[in-house]
Amino acid sequence: NLAVEEILDQLTSMAKIIHQTGESKFKDFERLKKLENENYKVYKFIPNIWEMLVKTDLVIGRAGINTLTELGFLSLPAIVIPLPYLYQDEQTVNAKYFEKLGLVRILPQSKLSGDNLIKEIKFSLKNMNEFKKEALKSNSFLIPGASKKLALQTILLHPVIME
Repeated sequence: NLAVEEILDQLTSMAKIIHQTGESKFKDFERLKKLENENYKVYKFIPNIWEMLVKTDLVIGRAGINTLTELGFLSLPAIVIPLPYLYQDEQTVNAKYFEKLGLVRILPQSKLSGDNLIKEIKFSLKNMNEFKKEALKSNSFLIPGASKKLALQTILLHPVIME
């Protein structure tokens, strides 16, 4: 949130920004809410995130597996900032996998600053065609009908006696 605030004028001169602060950063939300304008909207949470994502060219966020999977499903390019202090640095592990797929660029938390973030954004926007091409390929990790296949395998391995 602080890195975005540092470069907010630059960001809003380049694009429309939708910023989700999260609940734990309530004071950030209150402070940032006062900065809203035509090109900058801030929310604690976005209930219908999918509606927002389908209109998005570039996502900047954390690297939780649900987020990364959704980005992969939608073939959305992203800059991710993994939280390093989670169990076994799982977000970095997840992010590296998705980086190999060409879906994300990683900006480590230790290097996060307004300057580094704007450099990553400018690089990503400058190379957006290549980034999107790679992102479109990235959903190859998805298995069509995976939930049905998993359910069938579970039933085969653990049959339920039907009366």
